[in-house]
Amino acid sequence: NMVKREAPIGLKIIVILFFIGGVYSIITGIFGFQEYSKFISQQQYGSDDPRYTELLITGIFAIILGAVGGIAQLLSGIFLWKGRKWARILGILIIFIWIASLLKPLFQGIVFGNLALLGSSIIGTIASIIAIFYLLFNKKVREFFR
Repeated sequence: NMVKREAPIGLKIIVILFFIGGVYSIITGIFGFQEYSKFISQQQYGSDDPRYTELLITGIFAIILGAVGGIAQLLSGIFLWKGRKWARILGILIIFIWIASLLKPLFQGIVFGNLALLGSSIIGTIASIIAIFYLLFNKKVREFFR
């Protein structure tokens, strides 16, 4: 007999944030590809110019990485909700990647004195660290994933 377990409220909040982030990443990937295509076509480089190829590869890589990240967030969210242990590990890895992605705007905020950028980076980092500790050490979460 499998007993249906109720996901803790904090886990539900993390799952909702993963869904929002995943959908956002996929949508920005789609629109980013369209905008990047326009940008590339407006450059004065010929298609045989190494700068053209470099821009093209960099943009496509960034867009694909964003889309893959979005899909990973959605999958992690779905299976976190279902209590899959591997999704918990994936979720923690995604949050670590998120923290790493906040380092650049954090330093830009410090260097350029941009308080909005600095504040949002600090808040995002703190929230991410709290989410990691919650997923790792909260008793109800640990029991949910047994």
